[in-house]
Amino acid sequence: MSRIFFLLSLMCSLAAQCRELKFVGQESPAFNSTVAGTYTGAMIDIAQAICVRLGHQCSFTGMPLLRALTESRIGHADAVLSLLLNDERSAYLTFSDGIIVSHVAFLGKPGASPVRSESELDGYTVASVRGSTTLRMLEDKAVRLSKMRVMSETDIATILQKLHAGRYGEQGLIFGPQVMLENAATELGIPTVAVLVADKLEFRLGFSKRLEPAIVSDFNSELKKLRSTGELARIARKYGLDVD
Repeated sequence: MSRIFFLLSLMCSLAAQCRELKFVGQESPAFNSTVAGTYTGAMIDIAQAICVRLGHQCSFTGMPLLRALTESRIGHADAVLSLLLNDERSAYLTFSDGIIVSHVAFLGKPGASPVRSESELDGYTVASVRGSTTLRMLEDKAVRLSKMRVMSETDIATILQKLHAGRYGEQGLIFGPQVMLENAATELGIPTVAVLVADKLEFRLGFSKRLEPAIVSDFNSELKKLRSTGELARIARKYGLDVD
């Protein structure tokens, strides 16, 4: 064991608040995604900056969203990156304050005509990511739009690839956080157009309720400090994201 690692371990053992925390999250370019073999992004940089401030030793691993949520629910992960708040998740996760913001949007293939309201999407086939808040939002919309067909897939890359291949038909769209979908589309070289842009939502960190409440409280305190100094916005802008 190196002397530096030994000293860090000793410091951690002496600090009551110091923990080893495992963060997991889906592949969401700019937020948290694998680039050249490294899991990186704005949410990871922000979480890591707070971990350093608090003396935690934190690790970050990418996986499909539904698996990430399951890992946190059964106690195999301490926190999930880049989540939207919903009641179901609140049963087993404690959420941080809002961090990064993005509109949700319906995207289509080039040539898809924009619409002015969701009512015009009745009869469309729309896909979103399995386990996501946006899938739940989409299913709620489908209750009102009885002819809308809802599809769910494992991850963002899959819905983009199937949209591009025409698997959702002539009136096929995908639905999710606009910046996540567009960043992933750019990375994959898949052209898309926004058909309808909807609400602006806040992305957060979701912490397992197995953790001490003080850990989340301390994260929120440091998050406020990062916001007040402008560091939060600086990190987000580095990846083309917004915090307001």
